[in-house]
Amino acid sequence: MQIYKLQEAFHCDPKTIWGLETEPTRWCTWQNGVSTCVVRNDAPFKKGQSLLFMPFGQTTPIEMRITAVVPFESFTCQAPVAYGTLRITHSISHDTNSCLLTHLIEFEPNNVNNCNIYHTNSIIMGLINDAAQNMQ
Repeated sequence: MQIYKLQEAFHCDPKTIWGLETEPTRWCTWQNGVSTCVVRNDAPFKKGQSLLFMPFGQTTPIEMRITAVVPFESFTCQAPVAYGTLRITHSISHDTNSCLLTHLIEFEPNNVNNCNIYHTNSIIMGLINDAAQNMQ
């Protein structure tokens, strides 16, 4: 399994970050690498909801499913991608002065030769680079 972790501190109310993170249709307004994200059936943000996420430079959307939600603390999305499974956990921790936003990106390859996962790795690295740029 490959694991990447990005963190950034913000001086704001955790509800502000939660509001941005849980409106997938607006991700493209603040994430440079996101072309579009559509919530299936216009359903509310909750466990089991399906999202169609289109990274820039890709021709096929990635269907992500929300697999866990702890309101105002964290949520996890999971998607089958080429040669494995992509899992992204968004979490918010806070104290009286700041919030810490963490994106934990995990890729679990299927039983294939590592040379065959180049395409999936390029998608993951694009997501990581984009998240890192947006957190600066």
